[in-house]
Amino acid sequence: MANRFIERLRNKTPYIRRLQREIDDLRHQLAKVEREPVVYETFGDPSSRIGDEFRAFLGLLRPHDVPDRHKRRVGAAAGYVMLDDFAQVRQALSLGIGDDVSWDGDIADRGVRIFQYDHSVRASPQMHEGFSFYRKRVVAAAQGRDEVTLTQIMDSAALADDDNIIAKIDIEGDEWAVLNSTRTEVLARIRQLAVEFHWLRNFSDASWRATAVGALRNLTATHCCIHIHGTNWAPFVVMGGVAFPSVFEATFVRRNDHHLVPSTAVFPTELDRPCNPKKPDFYLGHWNY
Repeated sequence: MANRFIERLRNKTPYIRRLQREIDDLRHQLAKVEREPVVYETFGDPSSRIGDEFRAFLGLLRPHDVPDRHKRRVGAAAGYVMLDDFAQVRQALSLGIGDDVSWDGDIADRGVRIFQYDHSVRASPQMHEGFSFYRKRVVAAAQGRDEVTLTQIMDSAALADDDNIIAKIDIEGDEWAVLNSTRTEVLARIRQLAVEFHWLRNFSDASWRATAVGALRNLTATHCCIHIHGTNWAPFVVMGGVAFPSVFEATFVRRNDHHLVPSTAVFPTELDRPCNPKKPDFYLGHWNY
């Protein structure tokens, strides 16, 4: 029996060796991709001055510092750098949670109640007495029972009287329309919010660009950016010669709450972590837009 087993193994050896070579080839191809940064370059219509528009858009994100307060990292792999200003916070929104609720857990451990919204998962991946989960998609205009707007959330019985809410928003591209459509008086009730913004590769599309610019103008009417970080899961885009990460994270605080001065920091900072730990973090440097 042993001889028959050895003979069968010998007959399969060429197949095994071929499979090993194919696996090695695939590993080399993946390693090559890992080393080579991906850049999507987009040239708009020269008459549209796409580069100038892109710089003006990025200018709305100019980071500022709050001299009398420090920043800290909240959450793990899906964490955000935020201002250490939570003393008056009793309730928070986590819009889009996926499989990582480390941000939610860090905030909930401060005694803050977390309202989680995500249509893509059946339940929160982690149990916590401070979590309240709703399987709904956050959109600009709700069309059915499984959709909800930011205004509807903020007007709910639990939150209607709270003017010091904090929020984390990671809703895979819907953030632009949501922030563009939400009234400034509703946004002004949010003390601090961290947002993951998606797909700047679409900036050359006039309709998408109008929504995105409208979203930032609407938000920055009441809030100011204090931190920014490129997400290295997605590539850089180049618009009219101006390069920037296609996906990025930004944190905003309410203007009326703080004395704000333009930041001289180099991004990323020591508080940042690469979203994909296998790749280096994206260097943004000083803000020059």
